[in-house]
Amino acid sequence: MLPPISLHERQTADVSIAVLTNAPDSVILHFIRTNLRLGVRHVHIYLDAAQCSDTLDAMRGDTVSVHCCDDAFWAQSDAGVRSPFVEARQSEAYRHAYERCATAWIGFCDIDEFFVPKGDFRTLFDATPEDIEMHVATTWEAVWGPGHTGYSDFSANLCRRAIWNEGRRKWLRHNRPFYTSFTGNGICGHSEGKALVRAGIPDCIPGIHRAFRLVKDERRPLKLLETQINLLHYDAISYHQWKDKFLQRRKPDGKMGGQSYWRRALTDLLYLGKGEDFRLALFKELYGAEGDYMDWMQQHDFVRRIVTP
Repeated sequence: MLPPISLHERQTADVSIAVLTNAPDSVILHFIRTNLRLGVRHVHIYLDAAQCSDTLDAMRGDTVSVHCCDDAFWAQSDAGVRSPFVEARQSEAYRHAYERCATAWIGFCDIDEFFVPKGDFRTLFDATPEDIEMHVATTWEAVWGPGHTGYSDFSANLCRRAIWNEGRRKWLRHNRPFYTSFTGNGICGHSEGKALVRAGIPDCIPGIHRAFRLVKDERRPLKLLETQINLLHYDAISYHQWKDKFLQRRKPDGKMGGQSYWRRALTDLLYLGKGEDFRLALFKELYGAEGDYMDWMQQHDFVRRIVTP
């Protein structure tokens, strides 16, 4: 098995993280605390709501900003109103954060994702050539393997590499048809990582996965490095949060512009299907790592342990 991805404490570096979310306070607090422990200097929470709770309000300070995205916030966007599409709202929040970034680097991700440097951010940035404008992270999807206790929030004890090799895909397609169908259609995890971007690039356009610059009305990628940072993605934070995520996607403002048909298909499986026993079985099929599947992942360097403090 490959070396673990460790969430141990690291020295603080000149980097911020921005996220748009409507997750429960407990998930947001975990996101804030984990990022600060990993060495992030400032966390920007863009709450997809007009007001925040007293708990989140109390978190505001030198290391945390909480932006309530009310009508006045969305009025500043290109559309002038809150978009019904999640990706469009993310793009507006990311742009707002980038234009106001007070650190040398900034990362954009979801509330269930964490940038985990292979060493620490400060050492990485010191060694980054001046012409490099972006670090793209390698995605690892959190799963529950042998030895886990329950399916509570952020309790997954293993993580698997996103599919990218056709030989692996053929084995998985035969042995794990549910997983390959849903992953291949952008429902259960994603293969492309998120990015950390240098601040202060005048023509930078933050994107959902990567940032770009505009050249003669065309988007051009920034100069980048890969493989120096892992993106630990808890696509299923827990069994309960996983079900709730798809309830949110059934709402009018939970629409995803990309892969919307397949996302709706999984939602229908969950909520119009065969009841709770079926949902739990599907969850285990998508996010479990047992038996021959676990053996295969170990043999092909496809799995790592998650080490938490």
